[in-house]
Amino acid sequence: VNPHKVLPDTGRGASLARTSKRRRGATISYTDTEKGLTTFTVLSRRSGFRAGRSCVAKRPRHHKGKQRRCTRYVKLGSFTHADIAGANHFHFTGRVNGRPLRTGPYRLQAVARNAAGRASRSRAVNFQIIH
Repeated sequence: VNPHKVLPDTGRGASLARTSKRRRGATISYTDTEKGLTTFTVLSRRSGFRAGRSCVAKRPRHHKGKQRRCTRYVKLGSFTHADIAGANHFHFTGRVNGRPLRTGPYRLQAVARNAAGRASRSRAVNFQIIH
């Protein structure tokens, strides 16, 4: 995802985008080795507490001593893009499930699948919504 700062699309019509000096959204660019379908998942960054190897939302009850903090990611929604072999790109509006993302940090995770259903390794990039 480039650039890493996204100005969300307000969904109020094209005239708003034309009158604005800053383009809303961002272009997502990536390369696939073959034709397929890529699923993009938008994750929100949240603080949490370390519980063994996991990062959980609530402080564990029976923990003794100082509790270690951690960062966890919560799924907000996902969307797909049909890919061609080679360079791919599309416009990301900063909206997920029809709603604009709030100002703050996020992560975009991508997994591609070919026609046989084999999945690629997950790739992720952090981005930030600005207003």
